[in-house]
Amino acid sequence: CLSQEQKSQDSMTAALTGASADSFYGKNEGRTKEAILAKITRTLSILLFIAVLAVNIIPIFTK
Repeated sequence: CLSQEQKSQDSMTAALTGASADSFYGKNEGRTKEAILAKITRTLSILLFIAVLAVNIIPIFTK
């Protein structure tokens, strides 16, 4: 999580840096290393949440 960049970018900053959806990065945004890392992070966090719930709920039903 710490190695991921922040996604928030103001319109003024986008205008100054030239970031737009028509750029190469904008068109291939889902295939970059950052996008893959974000997908992996999201998937692992969901799995962790489910595992924590399961560990806490299963003992309740086994009594």
